[in-house]
Amino acid sequence: MAELFRLRICFAKVGRLRWLSHLELTRALERLIRRSGLPYATSQGFNPHMRLASGPALPVGTAGVRELLDVWLTRYVAPSQALAMLIAAAGALIPIWAAEYVPTTVPGLQATHTWHDYQLILDWSQSSLAELRQSLADWLYRDLLISVDHKGSPKQFTLAEVLGGQLQLLPAPEWGADSYQLRCTLRSTARGSLRPEQLVAAWLGPNSQKMLQFIQREAMHPEPENQTQDSEVEFKILL
Repeated sequence: MAELFRLRICFAKVGRLRWLSHLELTRALERLIRRSGLPYATSQGFNPHMRLASGPALPVGTAGVRELLDVWLTRYVAPSQALAMLIAAAGALIPIWAAEYVPTTVPGLQATHTWHDYQLILDWSQSSLAELRQSLADWLYRDLLISVDHKGSPKQFTLAEVLGGQLQLLPAPEWGADSYQLRCTLRSTARGSLRPEQLVAAWLGPNSQKMLQFIQREAMHPEPENQTQDSEVEFKILL
């Protein structure tokens, strides 16, 4: 069997792209790779298709700054050349940031990149920043268990299970005088994942959807080697 090369592409899902579904975005990226001229590999069988694997899906309307996609190539192309070919094919449609090779034996992105950094923009005129920070701190220390509806079924997560890294609530003057940005790191687990809008809903209640102006995933990170998806992690509150 011929050797294949696994190229990892870093791109952005911003602007109008954030209104594409995960399937629509994957198809757009597949067309981009075809236009680029990269020697992509195809699957075997009656209906061969491009061998690629995307990272964890984003809901419609959620932007992504540094999204990842793996595509398998039939021959080696220097990363700088592959990046130039992709940028030329994408034009102004899809920002392409980087391209690098990863071992073909490592697990897929959805299994490895389980930590997700988010920025959420909230429009909240009912309280000052200090009051909102105090509300968030009180909720975090009071409700260590979050119950959400997952595809019609109730599911519970502990904050230590799904919330990692730093949690910050800051002003967002570029969005308006009453706008704030919540920065958090959420983790996908073997049992599922907590979406950022669900975190806000657990904190502010069902009316939080009216306050949410924008959600953006800024980066994805792999699970540390000394932890598993079933272990609990520490988080810091920087309010």
